[in-house]
Amino acid sequence: MLLLLGLSLGLRLCAGSLEAARPQDDTSEQSGLRGPRQVRLLQRLTKDALFTILHDLRPQDHFNIIGFSNRIKVWQDHLVSVTPDNVRDGKVYIHHMSPSGGTDINGALQTAIRLLNDYVAHNDVGDRSVSLIIFLTDGKPTVGETHTLKILNNTKEAARGQICIFTIGIGDDVDFKLLERLSLENCGLTRHVPEEEDAGAQLIGFYDEIRTPLLSDIRVDYPPAAVERVTRTLFPNYFNGSEIVVAGKLAHRSVDRLHVEVTASNSRKFLVLKADVPAQAPDADEGGAGAPNPLQRLWSYLRTRELLGAWRHSHDESQREQLGRQAQALAVAASFLTPLTALHLRAEELQAPQGVSAAAGPEPVMQSLRGAGPQPGNLAWRRWPWGTGVHGPRSAGLVGW
Repeated sequence: MLLLLGLSLGLRLCAGSLEAARPQDDTSEQSGLRGPRQVRLLQRLTKDALFTILHDLRPQDHFNIIGFSNRIKVWQDHLVSVTPDNVRDGKVYIHHMSPSGGTDINGALQTAIRLLNDYVAHNDVGDRSVSLIIFLTDGKPTVGETHTLKILNNTKEAARGQICIFTIGIGDDVDFKLLERLSLENCGLTRHVPEEEDAGAQLIGFYDEIRTPLLSDIRVDYPPAAVERVTRTLFPNYFNGSEIVVAGKLAHRSVDRLHVEVTASNSRKFLVLKADVPAQAPDADEGGAGAPNPLQRLWSYLRTRELLGAWRHSHDESQREQLGRQAQALAVAASFLTPLTALHLRAEELQAPQGVSAAAGPEPVMQSLRGAGPQPGNLAWRRWPWGTGVHGPRSAGLVGW
């Protein structure tokens, strides 16, 4: 397994982690498990992906390589600068590494974050730098901590919102939901490279795309008297392909236009965007009589997620109880399944349950925005963990109802 860390000095700080293909039992491919040929293919794809990203590192970057399988192996005890010799030695190190079984995803991420934090603590890193982790894997966690929610919580607590994680899944056996949530909960993006694809070709330009955020320190403001119950409006970074969604309620339904002001910075300057956007009420007939307001459900989803995040990270018992009650009440009202709510179905309800998991991702909400409802039956058989991010329109505008 391989873990690549990269550090970009100057305007941006970046880091990344990658894992190589691990061997499986020598069984027939028809059994659904990997045979020797498939293992060799995944190893080649993984190394090609690593070589591609190493090739894209810039002279101002720093990087390290960590191997992880059932053990964690660090190439260097600190991040090294990007020089022709260091890149060559890194490629040689990757070429000669052979997987030894097991996948300690939690340990690899903790090691990567610790190396980054140590570097930042002991070096003069610019205020406008941003830490990035690129995590590449071909499988699921099998060593150390293997529980998905614990891996997510451990990673988020260690990163403390200061490190963005980008994940790359190679092959068909990857736990893509885990990779997606690792990225979405830590301001990153996810890529999937199928086994039949050329990993190197798929990832050409990937590092160029993510090494520098398009915007940093984004703030979305609305006139206080014009809006109510607005969700999160501060965001650390905006990368090409990521998104920002803000939801809230218009204080006055008669408003025709809403003033929006967005402030942010990029590598060259501080930006201010001001605009008056149309404030259109949703069609009352859309979705049929009695259908839930899709924009209100989007707000409920975002707000429930924010409350659950604060509840999870609070160490004050009275505050946790208050946050938990608020999240629970909102989730029950919106029919979301969360760690604080339970789903009860009667036999006659199994045909078309109306509940939606607040953690299953916002796909049901975004489908509703497009005029489609939740997928029937998806909650009758599965309890979804909470914590994925938002897909949908790339927008910094207020979604109001």
